[in-house]
Amino acid sequence: GGLGQVMELEIITGASATHSCMYDRTKRPALGLLGGQPGAPGRVSLSDGSQPHPKSHYRLQPGQRVILELPGGGGFGDPSQRDPQRVRDDVLAGYVSHEAAARDYGLVV
Repeated sequence: GGLGQVMELEIITGASATHSCMYDRTKRPALGLLGGQPGAPGRVSLSDGSQPHPKSHYRLQPGQRVILELPGGGGFGDPSQRDPQRVRDDVLAGYVSHEAAARDYGLVV
């Protein structure tokens, strides 16, 4: 599937700020197609461990952080049929971890 990303935002000024969010795919990840696996669910959390609703707005205080785990898309095709060299290339580029290559593609890199 498509690549996800993790973003961490921190208020570094002396003033508070409002964070408005309308994130999708937190309860129902993107589906895979033609044997592909579903994507991961997204998540929003604060540095204190709380998890605000993904469609909300709230105040962030100085020094407080919001962590956004934004999911990738669902996979396309059976991962066991992917060209092993392309999986290796993705591991070397940092797109896929060694653990995910073994778990999802059956390939030890």
